[in-house]
Amino acid sequence: KNPIEFSNEKTIKRQYFKMDGKPVFKFAVKEMPEIVEKVWTSSGFKMEDLNNKLKVLIPHQANLRIIGASVELLKIDPKKVHTNGVEFLGNSSAASCLVSLDYEYKHGNIGKNDLVCLVAFGAGLTSGGAVIQWNKDIYQVPIESEHKNLIEEFYDKYKFFTKDI
Repeated sequence: KNPIEFSNEKTIKRQYFKMDGKPVFKFAVKEMPEIVEKVWTSSGFKMEDLNNKLKVLIPHQANLRIIGASVELLKIDPKKVHTNGVEFLGNSSAASCLVSLDYEYKHGNIGKNDLVCLVAFGAGLTSGGAVIQWNKDIYQVPIESEHKNLIEEFYDKYKFFTKDI
């Protein structure tokens, strides 16, 4: 009820949170490559093998500029980076990684033994990541029903959202 912001040695009452975009951008661009390197090497792989062994990198779907700058620093083939979630989900925090993983699987982009790297950052500038080896075969769309991806199911369930954001 009484939020307070300390700014320029003045105390200002604010009703809403405020994000300082430039420092957050810099943090994310620096942090994402560091997290990818940390989880990749701690999984027993060498960074020089990242492009050869990694099937897909699924970053937090916050911002295409953050993803692009991070990918450039990592020197990953941009075709191996999932960015569809930015367009469809917007910034849904770390949940965007799991929704994007579902998307990649249900679109036949990952299959048995593929290596996937997830990386996210969020509230309080926390961050984390994981390298997983996918243990399911390529997704087969059930013949008996029309397949909808998770994003379409979400929009069908919550009619108040629009696809044309």
